[in-house]
Order: sequence, then C-alpha cells, then structure tokens
Amino acid sequence: MESKDSARKKMFQALLKPGKKLKLSGHDLSCLDFSGKSFREADLSKADLRRSDFSGADFQNANLKGAFFKRAILKNARLENADLTKASLIEADLSGADLTGAILNQAEVTGSAGIIELPSDKKKKARQNTILKKLKCFLGFK
Repeated sequence: MESKDSARKKMFQALLKPGKKLKLSGHDLSCLDFSGKSFREADLSKADLRRSDFSGADFQNANLKGAFFKRAILKNARLENADLTKASLIEADLSGADLTGAILNQAEVTGSAGIIELPSDKKKKARQNTILKKLKCFLGFK
C-alpha cells in the first residue's frame, strides 16, 4: 500500500509538466524534493513549502505571496520578478538565489543563509517607502 506522503508527492510531480501554469495556492507542498523544477508564473500564494528542496528551481514571475518557505532549500533558485510579499523565508537557504526584481515587501528572512542584497535602487525605494509609512502614521493617515 502506498503511503499518503508518497501519493502526495506523485500527484504534485505529475502537475509539474513543462508549459503548465500551476495554481497551487494554499496547498501543502512541505518536505518534498522539487529541485530543478519549473514554477514559472505559478500561483503558490499561501502554500506550505517548508523544508522542501527547491535547489535550482525556476520561480520567475511566480506569485509567492504569503508562501511559507521555512527551512526550505532555495540554492541557486531563480526568483526573478517573483512576488514574495509577506512570504516567510525563515532559516531558508537562499545561497546563490537570483532575486533580481523580486518583491519582498514585508517578507520575513530571519536566519536565512545567503544574505539577500537588494540592488541599490531597490534599497533606496524601500527606505523611501519606510519613511513614507512612518510619516503617514505620524500624521494620522493609514
């Protein structure tokens, strides 16, 4: 008899066919090996991706809002232009990951390996947004 985890893994592996846009918002994809797989333009918002291996995976232009990547392996992953708004990347391994153009608003990266460095223009914009939020709060705007 096939285990529940084995069946779950087979189901998700079958979905990872080239050219197919995945819509797996809110799904549990934890503790699986997706190394080298394509999630290009996929919707994985609010998905549970903790402790999964995404080494070399392609997340270009993916919707990863609120995704839970705690302790996930994202070594050399392509995250260009991915939306990681409010994503949890706590203790994730981002060594060599390409985050060019990625949206990291309110993303949690505590303890992540491979320090995330934003291009200087992104840093400047992030600082401006922080200052603007503080100013709005000070003036009583929401």
